[in-house]
Amino acid sequence: MTEPTVLHLRGHISPADREANPHLMLPLDVPEGIAALEVAYTYTGRGSREPHAPPDNQIDIGLLGPGGTPFPCERGFRGWSGTARDAFRVGVGDATPGYIAGPITPGRWHILLGAYKLIAEGTDYDVTVRLIPGEAQGEALRPTVREDAPLRPGPAWFRGDLHSHTHHSDGTGSLEDLVQRAADAGLDFLAVTEHNTISHYPELAAYRGPILLIPGQEVTTYKGHLNAWACDRWLDFRVRTTEDMAWVVDQAHRSGALVSINHPKYDGPDWELGQDLDVDCVEVWQAPWFVSNYESLAFWERMLNARRRVVGVGGSDCHVAPVLARQPMPNLAQPTTWVWAGELSARGILDGIRAGHVHISAGPEGPRLRFTAEAAGQTAMAGDVLAVRPGETLRFRVGAEGGDGLWLRMVSGGREVARWVVQGDDFSAEWETPASGDAWYRLDLLNPLEPHEEGDPTAVMMEAMTNPVYALVRA
Repeated sequence: MTEPTVLHLRGHISPADREANPHLMLPLDVPEGIAALEVAYTYTGRGSREPHAPPDNQIDIGLLGPGGTPFPCERGFRGWSGTARDAFRVGVGDATPGYIAGPITPGRWHILLGAYKLIAEGTDYDVTVRLIPGEAQGEALRPTVREDAPLRPGPAWFRGDLHSHTHHSDGTGSLEDLVQRAADAGLDFLAVTEHNTISHYPELAAYRGPILLIPGQEVTTYKGHLNAWACDRWLDFRVRTTEDMAWVVDQAHRSGALVSINHPKYDGPDWELGQDLDVDCVEVWQAPWFVSNYESLAFWERMLNARRRVVGVGGSDCHVAPVLARQPMPNLAQPTTWVWAGELSARGILDGIRAGHVHISAGPEGPRLRFTAEAAGQTAMAGDVLAVRPGETLRFRVGAEGGDGLWLRMVSGGREVARWVVQGDDFSAEWETPASGDAWYRLDLLNPLEPHEEGDPTAVMMEAMTNPVYALVRA
């Protein structure tokens, strides 16, 4: 049997290199008759990833096959693991999670290195590639989005989580582990949004069970993260500018996907690409509310005040562990996103999100909010638009289930315009206001504040919230 060929790709990355382009493409010529590539890498200055550890180097890794190019790239992707793995394998019939099995086509391949974090001294890297001889042909991945018959009819409120990870990116548990958590939580749908890869798509397509699985990618750039749900293609994540991300968003929309700016807050990590992109949603609530979500709320409300009807969604960002006792925060479904949809299918859920028919709660058991509005013979729910004339009465019907003792408040333009103290586990109220100009109105359910805390967004502990009803005033 022919022995593997071993190659070493070595070099140095300096801060100046990172400034020029944080993603390096290391060329690798693969001859005919190769059945697998086995890759391992090391680099200097790698430290602890624990909080408050000294600054260190963090170098990501991935792989492009023939056809791969600098950004923007649509062909040749074979996998990405970030810093989650020190080694990986890509073969004809098998691949490490995060990577895509299939033909090992002879030609120019590239190791991708991403200089996520770099100290002043830079880093020396050493990538070892073993070319394993054998049959090079196999079946290539086709990242299709499966369209099955609806799992359940509607219309109804369906509950789910729009942001989760398995060992196909930087979670440690499998898809089976994640689905079991979703079943235990009583979820109806779950979006599996791996970092910069579509290697999980075949597993999702093969799944048969009571939970709707929505394939997704978290486009994880060094300037912010973006979820794309039900995208039928890999999206190049090597984004450096707002114009680059506009190209990614366009590619996602061409595939029929919805896109969401993820966790735009200091420790999200933050979003550095502005608010003018043609995105569909903002992840206004990621992980438990106390994790700086007041910053994401302010980000979203600035977009609303700029007349952008962008949908607010929630997502746990759960990185599932194989054993619940080892699960890092957050757990799945913290928070839970509720979608009013015509049916429990990927198309139904995404259409409901696109319409803004979305509420968010701290967990799968609620609390739950009710929110409708009426004006001039029209009835609206969250996400809908009421067309009214100046002075016409806007009448809101609001309610809360499971929020006894909490504050229910109406918010318009980013400020509170009405407040109730919820009494009992099934509370209802009404509120009216004359239409005086274009406006948006939504509900928050929060823990009561002390007098000195009012007006301080960091003091708010949200339990549930809705998307807005929009009032458009026409003479």
